[in-house]
Amino acid sequence: MKPEDAKNKFINTNALVSAGWLGVRFVPDVHGQSEELNRVLGEALAKRYYVIMLGDLVDRGEDNPGVLNRVSQMVERDEGEFILGNHCWKFLRLAKGQPVRPSDELKKTISQFIGDDVTKVNFDENPELLKVAQAALAEHPAVKRWVPHAERAPLWMRVGNIVVAHAAYSQLMEVPYIEDDRLARGLVSHALYGERFKLSSSDEVEVLEKHRLPGTDLVRSFMWTFTVPAGTTAVVGHTIMDNKEVTVIKAPAGGRTVFLDLGCGFAGHALATMDVPIGSLAMAKTEKHAEFSRPVRMVSAVDLAGFFSGRDQEKVRKDDKGKRKP
Repeated sequence: MKPEDAKNKFINTNALVSAGWLGVRFVPDVHGQSEELNRVLGEALAKRYYVIMLGDLVDRGEDNPGVLNRVSQMVERDEGEFILGNHCWKFLRLAKGQPVRPSDELKKTISQFIGDDVTKVNFDENPELLKVAQAALAEHPAVKRWVPHAERAPLWMRVGNIVVAHAAYSQLMEVPYIEDDRLARGLVSHALYGERFKLSSSDEVEVLEKHRLPGTDLVRSFMWTFTVPAGTTAVVGHTIMDNKEVTVIKAPAGGRTVFLDLGCGFAGHALATMDVPIGSLAMAKTEKHAEFSRPVRMVSAVDLAGFFSGRDQEKVRKDDKGKRKP
């Protein structure tokens, strides 16, 4: 991660009005689900709503090439734009030939692009095969089309009183430029992966084990939701608080955080959306003026302990009989 990646973007609502847009549709993690993506983009165009996507376009779904093509088309037609998520970030580095250790999910995604099944390949033992796969990936038309857009995409942006980031909000996202390199790197990680801390004692391990991020000694934290100031609404994806309802967190200071990701890509759940009329983008408590495609539950930040992603990430992977989804 480089300090220069800590870049902000401000969308001028007057420019949206001049272009004939009647509102903005916010779309969370698509994860390779092209049918859901086409549905929500088609609806947005029919309403004349500009689209802002919250990252994580790839992995898990069955049509990652189709998703990248459609998103590129959206950007090229000035119908919307996207910020980068952690899955986009890793895929972009892979496509540019940079050092990456592909996860099982990413191996499935690579296979969709290059036409060869690499899901069983141990790239740690066969680094030369990874280079071959990266070269083939970089030549795929959908990847070649998407990479220039991804290289210009910000990690967060503001439109009216709404700040969008993939994983977590920070007040530093309101600063036009961050001079301190270390601070900038930390903000990049915060935007892509959220707020995390290490387990440091046996008591913490016992209490927080179910909140541990898989394969790490890290626990995801949501203390940042306390910091959203009055008049600001943060809209994020990344964390699945619930697979049926959009969760809105009320901060003590008066701000709001909307967790829009319901798990599209994990178990076939629908893609939630948040539509805000153009005249409501600058209003406080924007979520009260928004139209959601799924039910909404309000939660106070001080009562957030019961809504850690550990429980809900596990729940969304299971079917109605309690069996784990693949």
